[in-house]
Amino acid sequence: MPALSIVAFLLAFVVASLGQAFVYVLGSAIGGPAPLWPFAVLGYTFRRYDAEPRTSAGTVLAGALIHFIVAFVLGVVFWLISPLLLRIMPLLWVWGLFYGALVFVVDVFFVLPRFNPTARRHLSDFLFLLSLLAYGALLGATITRFTG
Repeated sequence: MPALSIVAFLLAFVVASLGQAFVYVLGSAIGGPAPLWPFAVLGYTFRRYDAEPRTSAGTVLAGALIHFIVAFVLGVVFWLISPLLLRIMPLLWVWGLFYGALVFVVDVFFVLPRFNPTARRHLSDFLFLLSLLAYGALLGATITRFTG
């Protein structure tokens, strides 16, 4: 596999982060309070706990921005370790599933309780896990696809 280019990573990041958002928004539209609910509660990052979060435009926009920033940082980490992972097993999308599951565990038990207790309380664990599995698998598959 050729060296991972920045362009390939950026394409993979866009596909994976939009895919993750799509899974969570679709799941929230079907069985949640509102389609943009995940972005609304992510907008409460660094705020105190709110028992009744609102879906104002500013909060949803802040949550979407936080989603893409965090997805970008997580994508960079995966991109940097992917050459090592490929030496162990050449199926990067499978590594992406493991990565998504690992991110879920770290987020649920360490990150969200500390930095966004509102999201920890109001996000569906099932949809959160499903969206992170989609993110990881799409990230791995698209990195593989765009790099040869």
